[in-house]
Amino acid sequence: MEGTEIEFDPEYGIAIINDTDISDDDLRTAIREQAPEIAALRRWAQSSQGSNRRKTVFDRDKFVSPSNIFEKFELAKDAAYTDDIVSNVVETTEQLAFKRVVIECDDKDEQDFWGQISDEMDLSERLREAWRELFILSNAYPAVIFEERTFKPKGTNRKKYRTLKVPTGVSFLDPLKVIPVGNFMFNQEQLVYVADQGEGKQFEETLADKNSTDLIVKQLINGSYKPSKDEAKLITDITGISSLENRLFLLNPNNVWRMTATRPSYERFANVRLESVFELLDLKHLLREMDRALILGSTNAIILVKKGAPDRPARPAEIQELRSQIQTASRIPIIVGDDRIEIEIITHKGADKILSTERYNGLDSRITSRLYQILSTGNYSSGTATDDSMKLLKVIASSMEARRDKIRDSFMTHIFKRVYDMNPELTHEPKMQFYPRRIALDFDPNIATFMQDLRNAGDLSRETILAELDILQEDEAYKRKVEKDEYDEIFTPVNVPFSTPNPVNPADPFQTPKAAGRTGGGNSNGGGRNPDSNKPNPT
Repeated sequence: MEGTEIEFDPEYGIAIINDTDISDDDLRTAIREQAPEIAALRRWAQSSQGSNRRKTVFDRDKFVSPSNIFEKFELAKDAAYTDDIVSNVVETTEQLAFKRVVIECDDKDEQDFWGQISDEMDLSERLREAWRELFILSNAYPAVIFEERTFKPKGTNRKKYRTLKVPTGVSFLDPLKVIPVGNFMFNQEQLVYVADQGEGKQFEETLADKNSTDLIVKQLINGSYKPSKDEAKLITDITGISSLENRLFLLNPNNVWRMTATRPSYERFANVRLESVFELLDLKHLLREMDRALILGSTNAIILVKKGAPDRPARPAEIQELRSQIQTASRIPIIVGDDRIEIEIITHKGADKILSTERYNGLDSRITSRLYQILSTGNYSSGTATDDSMKLLKVIASSMEARRDKIRDSFMTHIFKRVYDMNPELTHEPKMQFYPRRIALDFDPNIATFMQDLRNAGDLSRETILAELDILQEDEAYKRKVEKDEYDEIFTPVNVPFSTPNPVNPADPFQTPKAAGRTGGGNSNGGGRNPDSNKPNPT
C-alpha cells in the first residue's frame, strides 16, 4: 500500500493509510471531529470481549461490573430503575429522610425571608435529588445561580430588604459530563465540564459576550480548559470521546461543587456503593432468565402416549388407531382405550420450582441488607440470631441520618452561609432543620417518656416536643383557639363511672397527677394499669 500511515487511536491500534494530498495532521483532526464513533466502536468491542462472560459483542450480561467509572454510573442507574429491590429501597429511604425542611433563625423577619428563599428554590425537592444521586451514584454535582432581588416579609409594618443577592435556582449537572482534574491534595481539585459539540459552540459564544443574555453559563463556567497530554488521554479513557477540542470548560467553584460518599483525597471519584450488589443482581438476573426459559418451555410440553403391556404388546393396527384418536383428541379432549394406554406429559424437572420464593429470598435479603446498611454477620442475611427488628431499624435510621446530615452540611456551606456572608443586612445566621429531627422508624416509649419528663422540668420547649411528632405548633395553636372559642362548651369532659377526680396540688407545678378511674385506680388484686407496662423490655 502506498501513502503514509497515521495512528488515529494508538492505544487501541487504529491506523489509517493516508494516500491523499491532505496533510496527516489535517486528516487526523477531521476524522476525530467527524467520525469519533470509529474509536468508540473499537474501544467498546475490546472492553466487551475483555470484561463479559460471553465473548461476543452483542450478547452482553446485564449486571457484569464494568471497569470504566461512567459505565458504572450507567449500570447503577439501570439497577435503580429496573430492579424491584433497589428501586424500592431508593424510594422508601428518600421519603423517610425528608418530610419537612425549614431554614430557621432568631429574627422573625429574616425567618420569613429564608422561608421565601426555600420556597423559590423548592428546597425539599432539591434535597431529594441530592439523596438519589448520592444513593445511586455516590457522586453528585450541584450548581446554583444568584441574582439580586428585593424581599418583603409577609404582613404589614415589616422590614423590607433591598437588593439582596440570593439563589434563584439549584440544579444538578449530568455526572457523565463532569470530571475532576488537577491536584487532589488539600482540596485543590477543579471540575471540568465535557460539553457536546453543539454546547461547546454555544458556550464559546456566550463567554465571548456574543450572547450576553445567558447569565447561567457565565455564572457556572469560568472559561475553556486546555488539558495536558496525559489529562487528555485520561479524559478520553473515561468518556470515550477522542476529539476534545473546544469541548472542555472549567466550572466556577463558587457556583458548582460536588458531593460524594466517603472518598480518599487521592481518588478521582468516590467508589459507586451500588457496585457491591452488582454480582448479586447478576445472579438474580440469570435466575429470572432461567425461570423465563422454563415458563416458555412448559407452554410447549411433550405428550408421550404409550400402548401395550409386557404380556400383551400393541399391534401395529392398534398403534395406528391410537394415533388417529390422539390427533382427534387434541381438539376434543376425549380418549377411549383400555388399561394398556398410558399418557405422560414430559416437562423440565425444575418446572415445579418456577418463581419459587425460596430461590429469590437468599439474594433479595442480601441485597436489602447491603442497601439499608444493616450489619450482616454469619449465615443470617441481616444481623445475628439475638438481634430483633427494633435494633436493625435503629441501625438503618442512624445510617440514613448520617447521609442526610452530609447533604445538609453541603447545602449550608455552599448556599445558605454564602447568602448570609454576601448580604450584610442579614444579622442572624440561618440553620437548616429537619422535622422530625430523628428518622424514627420505630416508636420507643422510653424516649417519649424521657422527653416528656424534660418538658415537665422546663428543659424542652413545646415546639420541640411537637416537632418529634411532625406537628406544627402554629397550626395547633390556631386549632386550639378555635376549639376554645366554639366547641369547648359543647365537648365538656365527663367523669368515668366509679372514678373520683384527682386534682393537682397548686403548690407543686411539676407534680404528675394520678389519672382517675379505671386507668390509674385499682389495687394489687385488679383494676388500673400495670405499672410495669412502661418498663423497657429485657435485652
